[in-house]
Amino acid sequence: EKKMASDLLFALASASFLQPTVPIRAFTTRSVQRASVPLALNTGSYRIFSPCTDESVLEALVDGSSTTGHWVVIMPGPLSLGPPPDSQVVPEFIASYDKPVRDGEVPLAAGRLRVGARMVERFSCSLPKEDPRHLELLGLVLDSLLLAWLQALPTAAAGFEELGAAANLHSAAVVERVGFAELESPDLTSLGRGEPIRTHGARLPAAIVAYEHRLARLDAGDIEARAAAQRILDALRAQEAPAGGSGEAPP
Repeated sequence: EKKMASDLLFALASASFLQPTVPIRAFTTRSVQRASVPLALNTGSYRIFSPCTDESVLEALVDGSSTTGHWVVIMPGPLSLGPPPDSQVVPEFIASYDKPVRDGEVPLAAGRLRVGARMVERFSCSLPKEDPRHLELLGLVLDSLLLAWLQALPTAAAGFEELGAAANLHSAAVVERVGFAELESPDLTSLGRGEPIRTHGARLPAAIVAYEHRLARLDAGDIEARAAAQRILDALRAQEAPAGGSGEAPP
């Protein structure tokens, strides 16, 4: 029964407007390239903007709702992302997705942190879910959102484990692999308030272990990826041990 309830919860989150699953529409990006300096891990096939402050980008992402918060947006880079790896078995229909857009560029992935609400949400990716890089790009978004949350903690008067995540059936894997735990009793009344369902709560010990394991798996020559992971890990280790965090928002 618990599993059925959990599956129903994620189905609700997936079906709601809070969890976009369709490709994000194109828009012009002249000012996007000046909005922020890309973070590490830039391979030339994408650019990470954290925060992204270009209103034309944000309006396309939220489709009419509020654009407030710290947005992380991954845009195509000067080099083509290319087709999925040959080692991955994926449907043929996604083979031609990586083409120039006549009127602008489609963001590869995006997500938002709302510090006041203690929430990461609005995860979206324009790559088909069958593409193995869909989750990888969402993971890069989450890394930047977590770093933004850690940097905001001194002024937010909050603990790390007060952070929650609104995830659907697909993005749940992304948040869980960096230490978020599924909440047993999510607040479903948030839908009535037009808010995302908080499905997961951050866990500091699990997050530290997750980034330690990531560092252990990365090649020594992958300098940028190791530096990015180490930066998050150092910030996590600097946090006070939780007394019993739940990932729930404060009253």
